[in-house]
Amino acid sequence: MVVRAGGEPCRCGSRGCLEAYASGRALERLARNLAHEGAPGSRALAELAVRDELDGEAVGRLAQQGDPGALAAVEEVGRWLGVGLGSLVNIFNPEMIVVGGGLGTLGELVLGPARPVMIQTGLSPNKDAVRVVPAALGNKAGALGAGLLAWEELGGC
Repeated sequence: MVVRAGGEPCRCGSRGCLEAYASGRALERLARNLAHEGAPGSRALAELAVRDELDGEAVGRLAQQGDPGALAAVEEVGRWLGVGLGSLVNIFNPEMIVVGGGLGTLGELVLGPARPVMIQTGLSPNKDAVRVVPAALGNKAGALGAGLLAWEELGGC
């Protein structure tokens, strides 16, 4: 899903995809930019970058600890996530959207900034009825699902 025509390059070969703006890699890129620019509160990000330890997971941990630079990066990713969620709401009119993966583990840190953008870009009445929640299984959902599928294929030993 393109959220910004001609935007950042995506792993799929296109530009401006949601993945390029709302993912662990996007979080890392934004944090590196903040650290490089010397943005207020980005000292911890800069230290991680110098040690080559700056990735989306590290930024997420810093954000959960209240680091201002990491929080700024997470909020930006959250706003882009909201753009994508608004499109999903407009197309599918879901009752609920479950956000998983690495971003889902950030819970309200990322969903809080996403919801207002989703409401701004979504159409009524869809945007007023949808609930946006983090995945209960976090980043483990895929592995657990694969294990359950294998268990069922083997006859539920």
